[in-house]
Order: sequence, then structure tokens, then C-alpha cells
Amino acid sequence: MSINYSTYTMPRHKLLHTHYQLFAFALISIAPLISSETNRPPVFTQVLNNIVLEENAAVGTVVAQLQGYDPEGSNVTFGAIGSEHFEVDPITGVIKLIKPLDREEKDSLLFYVTIRDRVNPDGESEQDNIVQVPITIIVLDENDNPPEFQNTPYETDVNEDAAIGTTIFNQILVTDRDTIGESLDLKCLPQEQSPEACNKFRLEPLSREPTVLKAAVVLNDTLNYNQRMIYHFQIEATDGVHKSQTNFEVRVKDVQDKPPVFQGSLSAVIDEDSPIGTLVLKVQARDGDTGEPRKIVYDLLTNPMDYFLLDEKSGELRTAKPLDREALPDSTGLITLTVRARELVNGTASSDALTSTTAQATITIRDVNDSPPTFNKKEYEVSLQENTAPGTPLALDMNVTDHDVGINSKFSLRLDDVSGVFEVEPKYVNGFSQVNIRVGNGTLDYENPNQRKFIVLVIAEETDTKPKLSSTATITITVLDANDNKPMFEHESYSASISEAAAPGQYVTTITAKDVDSGQYGDAGIRYSLSGTGAELFHVNEQTGVITLADCQATVAVGADGRAGRQRRQLHTQTDATDYASLLSLLNMDNYSQMPSTATTSTEEVDNEQPNAALFNALDINTEPTVEYKVVTQSEARSSINDVISETAATAPTAVVPTHLPTMLENSATATVRPTTPTSQAEIVRRAEVPRTCLDYETETTYFLSYKATDDGGQGQTSVVPLRISVTDANDSPPVCESP
Repeated sequence: MSINYSTYTMPRHKLLHTHYQLFAFALISIAPLISSETNRPPVFTQVLNNIVLEENAAVGTVVAQLQGYDPEGSNVTFGAIGSEHFEVDPITGVIKLIKPLDREEKDSLLFYVTIRDRVNPDGESEQDNIVQVPITIIVLDENDNPPEFQNTPYETDVNEDAAIGTTIFNQILVTDRDTIGESLDLKCLPQEQSPEACNKFRLEPLSREPTVLKAAVVLNDTLNYNQRMIYHFQIEATDGVHKSQTNFEVRVKDVQDKPPVFQGSLSAVIDEDSPIGTLVLKVQARDGDTGEPRKIVYDLLTNPMDYFLLDEKSGELRTAKPLDREALPDSTGLITLTVRARELVNGTASSDALTSTTAQATITIRDVNDSPPTFNKKEYEVSLQENTAPGTPLALDMNVTDHDVGINSKFSLRLDDVSGVFEVEPKYVNGFSQVNIRVGNGTLDYENPNQRKFIVLVIAEETDTKPKLSSTATITITVLDANDNKPMFEHESYSASISEAAAPGQYVTTITAKDVDSGQYGDAGIRYSLSGTGAELFHVNEQTGVITLADCQATVAVGADGRAGRQRRQLHTQTDATDYASLLSLLNMDNYSQMPSTATTSTEEVDNEQPNAALFNALDINTEPTVEYKVVTQSEARSSINDVISETAATAPTAVVPTHLPTMLENSATATVRPTTPTSQAEIVRRAEVPRTCLDYETETTYFLSYKATDDGGQGQTSVVPLRISVTDANDSPPVCESP
């Protein structure tokens, strides 16, 4: 028996049409009519309906699995009808999502699933049984859509005098297609062209539903049409996850309460040599209130140096007299004028704050080359020392200025200096500079009469103009003397002579030097002096250079050789015989002899001219054996007081010297004999001095001295020459008897 499968199926267009209507059915099962002779249709053992699936389920998600069997035991296959979002695996019956879901388009999906057996094992045929069952998929919402602004664009007009708190717009409407997520909220976002907009306005919600928000824009601060005529800002809506924005424009409407407003440029440039009446600029202003603007008139409130005139009706600004850029206090050539615009109220110019306004007009006077570079003085005077080092600047307060600008202020500096001694810095100047005059490579020499005064001309001349304007300044430079030369003697050495018999104060010679410096540095400041052995015997006048014999009072002791000046004297000896006896003999001979012991006083004459004479010989007769004392060294003719001039020694080594020796007296004690040690040693010590003359040919025939000349009063530079003074012999010594 055959089965008409069409009785178990439904046309596709009807399925597609009715899947929206079968949502309420929990399970629809269509079973075929079966006769005892037919092949029974397959049966679903598990079909899920009203399956819930999240909107954001990924493609490939397994939704469910169909199960069924054929009563005759034939193999069955599964399928789907009427769905573009799902597919069914024919073998396993697994239902998978093959296309993304969108709950905002459909919140549920209806389609049919099928199960089919095979009558013919060779494949599908018209004899196969097909059973179809409807399935509904319920799509759960996800927050996957941003809020949406309705009724856009948003814009409004508001009067500038609107009160704070005024609602200026109440048509903001925001919707959200999603049913889940946070409540809708609004936020103001400022824009670059009007960053203060969100301070001027605020957003206030009017009503709030889960997916709908209504709001208004409220004035939050005062408005000023003159400050800003249009405000732009953005309104941002958010559902906690997604955001969206829309623009809002507020146009501020003017109210008739504003003063005039200047228009156009209020700056101009005019040449310095422009003729009188030249048009500089045209001042323009309009009524600040655009509703019913009034006529405007103009005037000048400030007009430095009265250079300009302003026409009150046309606003034309013209020159009133010749311009002088260099006379302006501002070196840039800028003049600032205060211009006033006033509204005519009933034909009369009004001056109150709501009908008048002022502005600054800036006029730049363009330079023309009409000013030469100029020094701060025409003449300068300065002094400097001749030894000033090269490169040293002169002590001048010099500067130079060209009041022009640009290339008109560029100039060079140079010197008209025939000496070539000086240099100028800088070489090139732009506008203004301090000027330094320095000593160049030349050497200043006061001793050269041509270099004691210089007159130098400083020339400043423009470099890039035609004609090249210039000016000069004169510098008078006086060179001061410096102590840079030492005294100079005429000869390299000098000599003089004087008799040994010359009296103190006797003229010897005059030696002078010359110094080419001036004043104390020159001849007037030279001081002379002597140094060297014997210099004390001579006196030099430190200013004149006259050398004379000094008024010397030199004395010398009586020596062991009898030299005590060039005179014959009586010498007395005394023997103290209390402890022992000794005899002192002063002999004019080279040998000595023993004298008998006695306690006597004897007198002998001593000749100073006999060299190497034995001074005394003493015999002590109170000792056993007898001890003899004799001279063993010669005294020096010029010994100082208390110098040892001779010593004695005993001939007998075993002799004992008395604890003290007798005193020898020459009138008032000339010499002393005293023991030096407990042994047989004794000394003869000088006790007195004898006056003598300054020069003694027999003692010194020549004196080699250094003669010095020092300038600057003895504190400056010095020159030294050797001076030789020869002593000439005089007939001042008697004959001398010599020993046979």
C-alpha cells in the first residue's frame, strides 16, 4: 500500500508565513495516516521546543539534538525547513547556529525539523516517509547596541540677557534598543571652539525609563553676545557600556544694550617723510546692538605729539604735521592713539558706557635715512702712562647711536690716527654700541716728545645707505711719564785719589748720572750712595754726588806688635810681687830675653812701625823650676775690644800657672794678661783703644767701592758703577831703628 506523503507535509510558504504565529505551541506533532498495509512513518523520540539562546551566541553553537527511529527499523535522517540561522546534521540530528542572532530584529525564531525513513535502501525516493515538527528559538537580549539620540539635530536660540536657570531646550530624547544594561545617562562635552560651553549650560533629565531618557538644556551662567555669539558642545549618552554623541548649538541673540564695536584693522604703517595730509588709515565702528543700530562718530582721546587728525564722520586718520621717527620715545617708531567711537542718540553724540567705546590704534612710522650715527660727545680727553700694555682700553665713556633702523642704522667705526698707535672696537655697529679705543701694537714712549700727546679722530660712517651719513668725535690723549728708565752714568767706571793725610771733609770727586725720565723719575729724583769695604771712610752727598772724606773717629787697640796708631807713646808695666814675680818688658826687637825677678815699675818707648815685634817676656821666679812666659802669636792691628791678640805658653810642661796673672797697665790699663785654663795657658786681651787717622797708606793703599744711583727718591730704578779710590802716601812716619 502506498502513502501520499503530501498529506503529512505543509507548503514551504505557509511554514515560513506561520512560524511567527506558532510561538505559543509547546509541541506540534504531525503523524501520517497508517493503514495495515502501509510502511509506517518514523517517530521523533526527542524534540525540544522554546529553546532559549543568547543573542550573542557564537556561530557554530550547538542548540539541540534531534532523536527518532523508524518502526520498520529503517535508517532515518534529520533536516530543517524554514530557517536561515540554523542547520541540522542529517545523521546525528545536531542543530547548530550558522548565522549571528539579533534580538532587536527578531526576539524569537520558528522553523521545522524533519525525520525521514528510507523505503528503498538504494536511496531517497518518493516512497520515503517524512515527519516534520515546528521548533521555536527564544533569543535573549544582550547589551550590544549604543543609545540613540532622537529628533536631532539639536539647536536653539537664547537671548543674551536670559536669566540663569532658564530652560533653553527641552527636546532631548535618547532611546536604547537593548532591554538590559544600566540606566541611560547624559554628559556635556566641551569643544575646542567654545571650551567654556559646559560651564554656561547644564543638562537636566526630564524623565527616565529603562530604555528612554528625556532631558533639557538649562542656562547655568550669564551670556554676553559681544563675547561669544555661538556655543558648540556635544551631548554624550551612555548605557554603562556603549556611548554615543550628538552636537548641540546655542546661538546667543543680541539685546540692545551694547556700545559701538570697532571693525577692521586699527594699525597702519607710514613713511617718516610723508607729506602733511597723508591718509594713514580709516577707522570703522558699528553699533554693538544689531537690532536697530545707531550712527557712529569718531574722535581722538590721545594723540602723541599731535601728529594726526581724525575726521569725526568718515573716520579718516591723516597726518597733521611732518613726522620725525627719531623724536619718538619708542625706538621702534610706534605711536599709540586712543580712538573713541560714540553713538548718536537723538542726533547728539553720547559718551556713556553703553553708547561709546574706545580702542587703541597703532601707527608705525617707517624709518627713512635722515639721522647720521652720533657720538655721545664731540670731544674726549684721556691720560695714560707710557708703559700701558697693548690692548689696554682707554678710560673713555664713549658710545655711538644711529637712531634710524634696519639698514639705515648700520655703520662702521674707524680711526684717523697718523701714529697708528691706537685701535677702535667694534669695527661695525648696528644701531648702538659702546666704543673702546685700545692701545695697539705701538709702544708709547714719553721720552719721545712726539708721543706725549695724540689727537685721534673717530669716524662713524653708514655702510649700506646712499648717501652714507657720518659723524666724528675728537680724542685728545695725553701720555704720562713712567719710571721706565734707570739712571745712566757717563762712564762705565770711575777712579779718584786722596792723600792719607787729608782731613775729614776733604773733597774727593763728584760723580753724577742722568735719567731721561721726568720729575722724581728723572734727574731730580736721583739719590747716590757708596757701598763696599772702606765705604764708611767716605761721605757722598746723596743729591749732588759729591764725595768727601768722612769725619771718621775710628780707634784701634795697642797690638802685640806695638802698632797703636802712628805715634810714639809711653807704656807702663807693673808687677805684682805678692804671689809671684813676673817681669813685663816691651821691646822693639824680634827676640826676647829673660829678665831678673823684681817688683819694679819700668817705662819703655814703643815704636809702632816695627812689625812682628815681641810684646813681652815674663819670668816667674817663684816656681820650681822657673816658668818662662813668652809671646807665641802676633796681634792684629785692628782688633776689636776684648779680642785675644796674643797668648803665652810655659816652657816647662810641668809648670803650674798661677790662678791669676798680674795686670798690665798702660796709663789706664792697655792690656790684661789672664789665664785661660788651669794649665799653663794665658791670654793678652785688649782693654783700651787709641785714636788714629782715617786713611793710612801703610795700611790700605786702594779702596774698591760700588757707587750707586737710584731714581724716584732712592726708591726706583738703580744703576751701579765701580769706583776706585787710591790713597797717596804722606810723610807722616819718623825713622825707625832696626836691630843689628
